[in-house]
Amino acid sequence: MTTSSGTVAWSRGFFRVWVLLSVVWIIGAIWIENYPPVQSGPRSWEETLPLLKNVPGVKMERLSDCEPAAKQDPRVDLQNCIEYFGAPPWERDRRIAEQSPTIWPYVRWTAWAVVPPLALLFFGAAIGWVLRGFRRV
Repeated sequence: MTTSSGTVAWSRGFFRVWVLLSVVWIIGAIWIENYPPVQSGPRSWEETLPLLKNVPGVKMERLSDCEPAAKQDPRVDLQNCIEYFGAPPWERDRRIAEQSPTIWPYVRWTAWAVVPPLALLFFGAAIGWVLRGFRRV
């Protein structure tokens, strides 16, 4: 397309739009990581696992200890407690191991923040490459 001042630099303009959208996306990802939305419904397993072990005055060693703990401390979710103590020991060990600090949550968050902008750049470049094939010679 031509204007009175010359040609329109579509690729430069779309690249700048991509940079702007990428910055907004990454800032949004950082915001959501630091200020997660309020969750409705029962607490997640990760939130209640520490409470299964540290309820003051209640010994949490078997399935029958779930109801007294839930009555004493409202932070203990009865359903999660029943699922935890009702599971076989190897399943409990796996769930506890999943909660130990690892690098995977950071990898997942970084991928969530970086991959969509890179995918948008890739598809934009691919569309530009296809459209350049239809130019008159």
